[in-house]
Amino acid sequence: MRITKTTLEDLVNDLNYLLYPNSVINQIGWFVLDINQSGYRLCRVINSGGGQRDLTPRENGREIFAYISGIINGIRIAQAEIIDV
Repeated sequence: MRITKTTLEDLVNDLNYLLYPNSVINQIGWFVLDINQSGYRLCRVINSGGGQRDLTPRENGREIFAYISGIINGIRIAQAEIIDV
């Protein structure tokens, strides 16, 4: 499977929806994808001015895809355990 910018942006949107289902875009805590010629990096909005904190080093698309997928899977597992208890 080829990992594209759109694929990663959709995955970040899924992550945000899991944690903030009724929120506005780019609120504090929102995850964003930082993109440049060197690769991708997952960041998080930390203030109302749109400032961001880096969560990952800059990596290629496959590495960031795996990282974000891992976060999403961990959240889903945690949510399932809370519901099942």
